[in-house]
Amino acid sequence: MKLRNNQKAQGLVEYALILVLIAIVVIVILSLLGTRVSEVFSQINSGLGLSGIGGGGGATVSITGTNITPTSCFGGTCSFSVQVGVTTDQPAAVNVTVSGGMSGSASATINSSGTISVSASGTEHGNGQICVSAGNTVCTNISW
Repeated sequence: MKLRNNQKAQGLVEYALILVLIAIVVIVILSLLGTRVSEVFSQINSGLGLSGIGGGGGATVSITGTNITPTSCFGGTCSFSVQVGVTTDQPAAVNVTVSGGMSGSASATINSSGTISVSASGTEHGNGQICVSAGNTVCTNISW
């Protein structure tokens, strides 16, 4: 009976050694390829001019102006075309959200300055907020 338990223990040790060997091989492969994958990703971002994507430490954005135009109203609910002027200190993917009495969102890539169009819907008159985000988030209050 003892011989059988020793053989089971020996098999368990062999499996443990195989798992340790596999783990070491995986760690070595990931450490060798990990930096290359990171370099390729950085090159792609640089080539596309999207270095500010991903938030945190990216581009700094600001709102230069807003223009809200109602496009249609029916039963107290209106559709709006919202134009948001945006500037950035570097090319970035910019997200715009409209909240409060109307709602809508849009995304665009801005090189240094530009206008983002947002289709929104809401009440005929009201107050809300437009927020623009890339590396930072800035908001401005709006009325219509």
